[in-house]
Amino acid sequence: MIKPIYNFFLKHYHSRYHEIYAHAKKLFVFDIFLIIVALTIFAGTIFLFFWKPSLTDQIDLKISLGNDHIKSGEAVKLTINYKNRSKYYLRESVLAVHLPDGFVINRELTPISIFKNDSTFELKNLSPGATGSAEIYGRLWTPPKEDDKIIALLSYLPENSGYREQKIGTFLLNIQSSILSSSLEITTTSFANAQASFVYKLVNTSEQKLTDLKFDLNFANKPVNLKDAQLEDINLEKNGEKLITGYITMPSNPGKYNLVISVSANLNNHRIKILTDNTTIKTFFPDINISTELKDQLNFVEPSQSINSVVGWKNNGRFELLQSNIRLSFTPGVVDIKKTALENGFKIDNQDI
Repeated sequence: MIKPIYNFFLKHYHSRYHEIYAHAKKLFVFDIFLIIVALTIFAGTIFLFFWKPSLTDQIDLKISLGNDHIKSGEAVKLTINYKNRSKYYLRESVLAVHLPDGFVINRELTPISIFKNDSTFELKNLSPGATGSAEIYGRLWTPPKEDDKIIALLSYLPENSGYREQKIGTFLLNIQSSILSSSLEITTTSFANAQASFVYKLVNTSEQKLTDLKFDLNFANKPVNLKDAQLEDINLEKNGEKLITGYITMPSNPGKYNLVISVSANLNNHRIKILTDNTTIKTFFPDINISTELKDQLNFVEPSQSINSVVGWKNNGRFELLQSNIRLSFTPGVVDIKKTALENGFKIDNQDI
């Protein structure tokens, strides 16, 4: 393909330019450049003649919840405002709305005849300058401080074009709190292989009853012992509380491990997470040195002679050890256990001093 084109221009150059003009090569290149520019302008003119620009930049689509401080689980009114700023009619307009999984539609205030089961509103033809709004009433559940979004899509057929266009509007959600509040009490440091107790409290701060809640706990794939057996079908009356207690076993290897607790509800026939709490627990091995030595320097002892010894211990680790206990075992008849206990404030197992 390239070779025939090259031969054509080479033949054209030798027949029309070579040995005819003083600067034949320069003139030939300049003429070819002019031809390319002319073809480009011609192609651009044809494109602009037939091209129909999109109207999406002249269509406004805005989403609002009416309140910037809503809580997860509260009743909301979602409003979608639209406006046709173009000079053309928009025919066969349809407004589709993609709601979060936890948005429960109030069908009494938003009947199917208005907002259909396929999540669309059927709109009238929009004349130039026309405005309108669509409203969806319901209850919005989303885990606090987690991102979610609402998407609206306005599809229409411009009168100046035979092709459908679509305007997209997005509303980002990041709700900071919920009508279902929680608190978690658990240590953030622990020995490896130790057991740590926890208390998890759920409070329904709203005036409505919350039903069919489910509690889930995940921690390093370790077994969890729960004292409250009812972890599903949890119901909370208005302003009601529920305590879930138990303990978890720490992993055998030191490190940082995430504890994640989630609460879900049956919404729109699906199990939807509505609350999440997490914390990091750091496990380690204690580094303690224990030593025993005689209090007095003795080269030998007599039979029945009393000898004083000192037991010492030292924390060589980087962590403060609280509520520490030491257990001493003695050979009966060799150590005066009662006197040792009295002088050091020790307790003797299964005995009162």
